[in-house]
Amino acid sequence: MLGYVSLSEGGLEDDVLTAHVTFCSDHPNLPRYVDDVDAYTHEALLEISQEDAPALLPQ
Repeated sequence: MLGYVSLSEGGLEDDVLTAHVTFCSDHPNLPRYVDDVDAYTHEALLEISQEDAPALLPQ
């Protein structure tokens, strides 16, 4: 399971912040939602994997 959080500017004068959350999973024979998060330049993008969750959640 993967979660993606994106943040971008919008509105008529790029003065409105817009955020989206997308959940998906990897399938061996299908393309990934984003191939290379570090090379993605369309908006700010954070990828959170199921393995990342324990470190992000309080104990």
